[in-house]
Amino acid sequence: MGSELRTDADDNPTGNPYNDDMQTPAIVQLRPMLPAEFAAWRERFVRDWGEDLARVEDLSHEDALREAARRTDADLTSGAATPGHHLRVIVGAEGELGTLWYSLSDDGAFLDDLSVNPKHRGRGIGDAALAKVEDEVRACGRPHLDLHVYADNHAAIALYQRRGFRTTGLKMRKTLPA
Repeated sequence: MGSELRTDADDNPTGNPYNDDMQTPAIVQLRPMLPAEFAAWRERFVRDWGEDLARVEDLSHEDALREAARRTDADLTSGAATPGHHLRVIVGAEGELGTLWYSLSDDGAFLDDLSVNPKHRGRGIGDAALAKVEDEVRACGRPHLDLHVYADNHAAIALYQRRGFRTTGLKMRKTLPA
């Protein structure tokens, strides 16, 4: 279960989990995504993931969008209400800060997507949201949380390493000349 997805995590190279304006840890809550919010989220998600697929899998833009839509729809057969999939909106004092999606399997969980709105990045929101997801996954009795991150997403990699994630595999590709 779970797809290889882009993660738009905080651009926070210092690892400081504090909001520079308030000097306090980012405080966020996760709430379930409403069915009425799903279509707009799906459109953004497919567009963003399609851009990533075009870049890293040598697909045309159109083919990448079709593939992103196909995989998303295959995973989320009942939209935001798909059993085993948890779509959340990250909420803070300033309103909606981003979204995330994780899925449960028999032996663990997979973080399918984490996206912090660009104007809210660099303030520890991704870190705080991950802490909440870890709590939810633990409460579901799952012993681990896996994810995929593209190698060129350095901010996300740094965030995940700060949160204790370790590399468990490596996917590589070579494009062969025709």
